[in-house]
Amino acid sequence: MPNKNAYFAMALADPLREALSTVALQLADEASHLASSEGRSSSADTGRSAAEEMAAGGDGSSQLFDPVETRGLHMTAFFAGEHLASLDVAALAGLHRSLQAATRASVQPCRLEFRGLQLFPPGKHNLVVAVFQASDGLRELQHTVKRLALAAGIADSDSVRRQQRHPGAQQQQQEVGNVELSGHWVPHVTLGKVKAPKASVGEVGRRLIQACTATLVADQGYLRDGPHGVDRLLLLGAIPRRKWCDWETLSIGGGGNPGDI
Repeated sequence: MPNKNAYFAMALADPLREALSTVALQLADEASHLASSEGRSSSADTGRSAAEEMAAGGDGSSQLFDPVETRGLHMTAFFAGEHLASLDVAALAGLHRSLQAATRASVQPCRLEFRGLQLFPPGKHNLVVAVFQASDGLRELQHTVKRLALAAGIADSDSVRRQQRHPGAQQQQQEVGNVELSGHWVPHVTLGKVKAPKASVGEVGRRLIQACTATLVADQGYLRDGPHGVDRLLLLGAIPRRKWCDWETLSIGGGGNPGDI
């Protein structure tokens, strides 16, 4: 089934995307080691290995972690869903003009600083994400994108507030530390999905993150050496066909190399 959802995202510089892809592959490698280690101890009750028990998800796959491909790594600024495609020609063109003006007028540095790996979202804990701290300029831009999208008639997904109402949200906020979840945008990039039963998905995810952290510190200094610049706003997913707009022109402050900001 084709993806009908559209979302505005912050452009990630190629070196940052590649570094995140390496981390995703490291997580997958740690998952293989975990499955192999657990596979040596069989379950007394079922005769199945602990790894088989953990990985016996709904799809029957024995893979504990499914990494996102490099080209699929992104940081969502605003999720438009199917609403963007429903806008009429005038509203769509108006939104494009407003976003183009807003990105060009942005003069504050738009930067990201890596804060670590976390399980997400609260309650489900089935995704491993790289969490970032955004600069004031980037947070202001994200707020503007959301405001303009809502003004154009795109409904808010309300995902942040729904996550905050979940019983596990308070604990997740404490785990994230200085990255706020309460009603705020959480700058993050999903690295992959933990494929384990609901009862053990959190445990498996935490073990993968713990195992990957030491390697991350040793081999991925680039992530922590930031800040990493963002130079464009992107429209990803289902691009509206009703009215052609050049969504590649949403350069922040007139453009520039994101790695040099």
